[in-house]
Amino acid sequence: MRPMEPNEDLQRKRNGMRSDEELDLGPVINWLSRQLKKMGAGLAIFFTGIARFFWVLILAAGVGLGAGWLFHHFSPPVYYSDMTLSSSHLSRGYYEDFLQNLEIYLLDENFEGLARTLDIPATGAEGINKIKLLESRPSKDSTIMGTLLRILVVANDPAVYEYLGPKLMQYLAGNTFAVKVHEVQTRRLKTSIDALENEIIQLDSLKRVVEKSMLSERISPGLLFMESPDPIQVYEERNKLFQMQKDQEAKLLLSRNLTMLDDFTPRTEPSEPVLSDFLKIFGLAAIGAGLVITTIMQARLKKV
Repeated sequence: MRPMEPNEDLQRKRNGMRSDEELDLGPVINWLSRQLKKMGAGLAIFFTGIARFFWVLILAAGVGLGAGWLFHHFSPPVYYSDMTLSSSHLSRGYYEDFLQNLEIYLLDENFEGLARTLDIPATGAEGINKIKLLESRPSKDSTIMGTLLRILVVANDPAVYEYLGPKLMQYLAGNTFAVKVHEVQTRRLKTSIDALENEIIQLDSLKRVVEKSMLSERISPGLLFMESPDPIQVYEERNKLFQMQKDQEAKLLLSRNLTMLDDFTPRTEPSEPVLSDFLKIFGLAAIGAGLVITTIMQARLKKV
């Protein structure tokens, strides 16, 4: 027998190490096979139970829908409505602080304090659940100046929307700081309007002087007069000042702290609870419970 070469001996050692490192997949395959058989048996019990005890599912669905209807019927109705205001001077954050003061009344269930603050009946205050400042959508109306404020009120009594809008606006606009800001702005606009009116009166006087001067030139062409202003320029300047005066008067009309753009919309149907939501939730829960029951019943029959 010829002696073994060193390279052959090294190759045999490597082959032995590889065979020792190889995993035995037999137990893994057997475990997976058992699990698949169990899943198959479970699915067979599940679907057989549905086919055999389908009436249980029908009964469960009926009970669930009935329970959903009962819960909806006895749940207190909730109404949603919002109003839109325009603030000429003050920021959104300023009014948000005042609305949070109203929220504190609601959180503390201090309905008497809320009724006194808004000057509304106590029964109306008790019907309010939430007062919240919403994100306002940008307006496409170019005549609207200032910041838009959308206020959402959630209530149990829809009658509160009939009188709450003006009271809420009066509360927000009636604070001392807002009144002072409005007085300053009004005084400034009135001063500007008076100044424009005086300039218009002076231009009208100058226009009459120019007209008389032109008439004198036609009657006595031999006389020399000082160079008179161009009547067209005088007319254009007067129109410009007149338009500026009208713009300032329009700002004065809209210079109130708050202007109501949209009042609360009266509600006849509650926004919540929604019957379809109750039927879906209770119906699906009942069907799920029915599936569990049919599976258990079929498993017990198979054991017998």
